[in-house]
Amino acid sequence: MPPKHMSALEAPAVKTEKTETRTMDQLLALGHETLAKHAFDLQLSLAALQRPALAQIPNSAPAAPTTVAAMPTSTAGLTAREVRSKGHELRDKIYRGVKQVMKWQNSCKLGRSRFSYSSGVACEDVVLAALRLPKPNKSWKQKKISIWDFQDCVGDIVKSIRYGSLRITGQNVLVKWNPDDNTFTVSGTYGKPTVADMLAAAEAEAEVEDGGEGEAEAEAEA
Repeated sequence: MPPKHMSALEAPAVKTEKTETRTMDQLLALGHETLAKHAFDLQLSLAALQRPALAQIPNSAPAAPTTVAAMPTSTAGLTAREVRSKGHELRDKIYRGVKQVMKWQNSCKLGRSRFSYSSGVACEDVVLAALRLPKPNKSWKQKKISIWDFQDCVGDIVKSIRYGSLRITGQNVLVKWNPDDNTFTVSGTYGKPTVADMLAAAEAEAEVEDGGEGEAEAEAEA
């Protein structure tokens, strides 16, 4: 065995038994047993030559261990897959929760009744995944999302009543986040507005906005 400091090129060659070289005529003249022994000797010589030289060196460097990148985790220690799974579950909870709080009121005629649903979650990443909101660079307390994006996530929330059905109205849904106790709230408006009622409500809003702008212009001129 070569010393540990000796390289593979300096290691002594493996001793092999010298095999006699024969011509084709000589091989043809050999008997069966002699020819078989000659072929066997050639196999031994070939195997000795093909043996890797590094296999004779005990201190050869081991292969570098492979490393597996860790899956990203949320602030609650959840993997990305777990966050997505809990986000899908939360969508169902929001759908059922909002639908449960939608009850008939007189304000439903104009689609102005208010709904609010709150729930606790493992972390804010679950809420963001459920409502497909981007991860903010800083802490946040509330976000507005369009009613179309909201319903695209949780579904079109419709509750049947005696003479019709109630559904979410308005243009946006408000999402609030409380990091102190990991709770969120979604709120907005709902009702059973007729086409005439919705047009009347839109005109009333326009009048209020125009009146406010007129007052502001008057104050500015004064």
